Amino acid sequence: MYSVVLAAVGALAIGAVVTAHTPAPTVVSDTAQRPSPDEAFFREVAMNSLAEIAHGRLAVANASRDEVKRFGQRMIDDHTRSNAGLQPPRPQDRSIVPTELDEKHRAMQRSLEKVKGEQFDRLYLQHVMQMHAQAIERLQHEARTAKSAQARDWAKMTLPMLQEHLKMATAINAGLATSAAK
Repeated sequence: MYSVVLAAVGALAIGAVVTAHTPAPTVVSDTAQRPSPDEAFFREVAMNSLAEIAHGRLAVANASRDEVKRFGQRMIDDHTRSNAGLQPPRPQDRSIVPTELDEKHRAMQRSLEKVKGEQFDRLYLQHVMQMHAQAIERLQHEARTAKSAQARDWAKMTLPMLQEHLKMATAINAGLATSAAK
């Protein structure tokens, strides 16, 4: 019995020594893991641009009208250039630029993949108009309030392109509606 008690005391003492020499776990604050507002902005616009490229490829393949196909190619070209010019505030933040679509954009991609012809044209243009209207609002806000000069400058530089895309999509969509009414 004495040896069992002695063994137990020894085990406790060894455990105490090991515990005393084990460093305490590092506590990372919740805010350290959250991206800054500018990082979140870069991630969001890069994701939207990546989606416009993917959806533009579908337009080139599935649209019924040449003007929708040309517009899809324009989305591919412009958003590819735009993403290439997207430089996060710090070089180490480059990893925040996504390389594949998130679930929200994959869902839209799946919706577009299911339709062809005039139905595709209408759905695609409605989507482009909605996404560009939201993006324009977001970039106008960032052009005024972003903390980094890079985010403000990129927003100001990119706004005219998005405004032109919205104008083009609206005109093409109006042409579709006019020809459908005939």
